[in-house]
Amino acid sequence: MMTNKNEPFGVTDIQKAYLVGRNENFELGGVGTHLYSEIKSSLDIPKLNEALNKVIVRHPILHTVFNLENQQQVILGEIPVYNINYLDISSFSKNKQESLIKKEREKLSHQVFDPSAWPLFELKAFKLTEGGNYIFFSYDMLIGDGFSIRLLESELLEHYYDIEKKLPELNYTFQDYISDYEKLLETKRYERAKEYHLKRLDTLPLGPTLPLKKLISEVKKPHVKRLQYFLPHDEWIKFKRISHGLNVTPTMALCAMYAEVLNLWTQEDKYSLNITVFNRYPFNKEVSKIMGDFTSVILMDIDKQLKGTTQEKLKFYQHKIIELLSHRHYDGVRLLRELAKHRNLGTKALTPVVFTSMLYDKGIEDIEEEERLGKFIYGLSQTPQVILV
Repeated sequence: MMTNKNEPFGVTDIQKAYLVGRNENFELGGVGTHLYSEIKSSLDIPKLNEALNKVIVRHPILHTVFNLENQQQVILGEIPVYNINYLDISSFSKNKQESLIKKEREKLSHQVFDPSAWPLFELKAFKLTEGGNYIFFSYDMLIGDGFSIRLLESELLEHYYDIEKKLPELNYTFQDYISDYEKLLETKRYERAKEYHLKRLDTLPLGPTLPLKKLISEVKKPHVKRLQYFLPHDEWIKFKRISHGLNVTPTMALCAMYAEVLNLWTQEDKYSLNITVFNRYPFNKEVSKIMGDFTSVILMDIDKQLKGTTQEKLKFYQHKIIELLSHRHYDGVRLLRELAKHRNLGTKALTPVVFTSMLYDKGIEDIEEEERLGKFIYGLSQTPQVILV
């Protein structure tokens, strides 16, 4: 099935939320949904640039722009060639190099792209030494979720190490997926999911109220930072083993622990946690091979007065998330819109605390792939109307 590629097409619920969230009139608005990374790499930049352009041609979402009517359109005809801005600073002192890296970080880490202009990503690189480069990667998540980023990296490396390689042609696109998704909205399955969630409007709590230095409504220009901790490999293996022994997934175990920490700080007995899920409905056998933003959200209500042992709480929330996932066809973004209307909450940030997991069991290929790309140095991500993720 192939749609008319010349025509603008719709956006997903989450893409629409990302577009609207750039509006500064919304609480914690005025920012893009953005991923930023810095990598020390020995990759040859001109060669990487050539590989990148092959991936851009292969995936229409990488040459797609958005208009004010909340539609997206693929740039057709001759796709513009992307050129990585590559600057040689190898003759500079180490302090000067670090100063330039910091300056570039300040410029790119909170970048807000114009969704109507191509490209919605930026790559820049500094040459630090002979054979040693520093890569800056800035990406608007309007055009790809976390899995899509992994796909981009994988295909980028495939072309880098074999520039003549021809990947199998894709006959299904994100535009086709949107068309199929719009048909899903007309099914009984969707109507059942919608009915299930709309029944929650009267009882669904908002996000947790956490102790803040200032009111959310007083934050005029959100500026995020990332705090991170790396769990040693042997401890992570032990954590997974314990989770499986309790018959819960490691993701659900972490989510429950996240909620337990929030319970210590929130003022409410009940609140909602915004949980991101990556829905790639199997409309076509090539769905897993295309890039796009397949993100959706689920609103899970948390009761900090919930009694029971840790194991009992884990099982309770495991069953709850399974029930919510069974009704995931009605997106949480739509539910939030209805909630805002139902309670006359306007442009408030309703559930600004988010839990996202991209856990998967890494195989040898994944580890080698990351090593071939380079050493991750610094990263940051941001989303409008979010205070903690």
